[in-house]
This record gives sequence, C-alpha cells and structure tokens, in this order.
Amino acid sequence: ADTNNGHGSEQASSQGQNTAPNQHWRMMKMWKKRLIPAAALCVFFVLVAAFELSAALQGTIQIKTDDMDAVEAAIQSYFGSDGIEIRKIVVEDDVVFALYGNKNSRSRKVSLIIFEKRFPIGNIYEKKGGASAGRDIFIGGSTRDVAGHGGVIVVCGHNFEVCAKSYTLYNDGAAYVSDITDPYILDVYFLDEEANFSPYLTLYDENGHIIS
Repeated sequence: ADTNNGHGSEQASSQGQNTAPNQHWRMMKMWKKRLIPAAALCVFFVLVAAFELSAALQGTIQIKTDDMDAVEAAIQSYFGSDGIEIRKIVVEDDVVFALYGNKNSRSRKVSLIIFEKRFPIGNIYEKKGGASAGRDIFIGGSTRDVAGHGGVIVVCGHNFEVCAKSYTLYNDGAAYVSDITDPYILDVYFLDEEANFSPYLTLYDENGHIIS
C-alpha cells in the first residue's frame, strides 16, 4: 500500500509539473493576442500624429529672432529664390515683419510678409499675412488675431520717390502720427481686440502739406 501511494504521488507530481508550463504557454499566447492589436493601434496613432504634424508645419520656417542675420537667412530660405532681397525687418511680440523686393529689378517697390510664432516654445514660425506693393508707400497687415492682438496694421514701402517727411495713420477713430526718417518704411501698429480694421493713410511733405 505504501509503495502504491508513493507511485501515485510521483504521478501527481509529474502531472503538476507538466501542467505549469502549459498554463504559462497559454497565458503567453493570450497576452500576445492582446498586445499585437494594441501595438498596431499605437503605431497607427503615431503615424497619424506624425502626418498631421508634418502637414501642420508646411509653410513654416525656423527663425532665431536674436540674430537678425539668421532671420534674414531664414526668410530667404522660405522664398527659395536668390532673386529675392530682404530690405528691412522688424521683430515684435513674436511676430516677424519683412520687406522684400526683386534683387534683379530696377524697381524699388517692395512687398510685405508677416510670420508669427507657431508654438509658445521653439523657433517655428508660420506665414500670417502680408501685402503686395500697389504704391510706393502702402498699408499691409492682418485682420486676424496676431500675437494675442485683434489684428495688426503695417505702414510700409519705400520713400525714394515720394519723399514724404511724415504721415498720419487713421483707424477706427484713432490717429497715429509718425516722422519718416528711413528710405524704407516698416512701422507696426497692433490693434485692440475691439478695434475695427479700417486704416487710412495721409502723407505730408517737408512743409506739412498733404501729398496726394
């Protein structure tokens, strides 16, 4: 009887040892079935996020605003043309304003382009607006929210031919007076959120007469 009991105990022990690896294997298979779809889903979301980020960064440039030479080089790279010449740059409230013209043209006419910082940190900027030169001195800007302001008005252009000495900018009942001391003009006026975008510009000569 003792011999039989010992043999039965050995069989039970052997069966227990065989059952443990089988249970472990079944658990591994179950976890694999769960992990593979989860991993595939994670990869899918990563690819979607990467695609959306890539699309969001289209038309953006990196600008280090503490180095004006680097700012000019970044704007040049945005246009991707050696024929573009940057004439004047102003950086204010994480917004970059630039006047540019055709390097190979005899005309001194310039156009305006505006870049705003895309994220609170980093150096990524996106195009926010601008204006093409219809006159030597003209008004550009954006009616959309710019750097937390209601919009922005930019008095810009060149003063080689008009020879204006000052101007008054009118907008929504407010008047801004400024002297003109530089051949290239790039003056920035941020608007309150409540202000309407309705700018009007009057130029004056050295005697204070209006230039038509």
